[in-house]
Amino acid sequence: MISLAIIGKNIQYSKYKEVYEELLNEKIDYNVFDTQYRSTFPSFSELKKFKGISIMAPFKQIYPGIFINCLKIKNSHYLFGNTEELALEQELEKLKFNYFLILGDGAVGKIAKEVINKRKGKFKIFSRSDKNLDQNIDLANEENAIILNCCSKDFIFKGRLHKSTTFYDLNWDMTHKEHILSFGGKYIDGLNLLKKQSELSLKFWNLKK
Repeated sequence: MISLAIIGKNIQYSKYKEVYEELLNEKIDYNVFDTQYRSTFPSFSELKKFKGISIMAPFKQIYPGIFINCLKIKNSHYLFGNTEELALEQELEKLKFNYFLILGDGAVGKIAKEVINKRKGKFKIFSRSDKNLDQNIDLANEENAIILNCCSKDFIFKGRLHKSTTFYDLNWDMTHKEHILSFGGKYIDGLNLLKKQSELSLKFWNLKK
């Protein structure tokens, strides 16, 4: 049986296990390390038994501007990958939009910014740290934009939107879907993005061609 692991804070909601089992078409041994402290990050000896490890917040940024979401151990060395960025590039390319509103400036928000910069798109960033983002934010004047919700799952959008807006929820629980659709725009949940990055992670771990 293939053994995989996930490391991060508040990851009990993660859908990775079922997605990996769907993509591999087999049951896996899945190990959860729920921690937010580097002092309790699993040791090399603990991790070397796994074929692949998913990395979640707050461990995604390993150096300034360098983000990861998966790692593997080869020849007694860590190898890092960022399949999240590649998957987001592929998903945004399908949408043919060039104006984005990024909600959140954490690791996922920064990755989204990098992806948009690569495609020379325009964007605005709204974040709670900059005090220009709350659940009731009014974006009704922002036309023909894709809103990328990069906030944590405790953020529930309750604001207003323009009817030309596409709301791309990089989470996948769809808590605010009905509210968003009430403005006449489009809603995309993040499940396809999750599946794409999971597929790319399996390739990075040499578990899938």
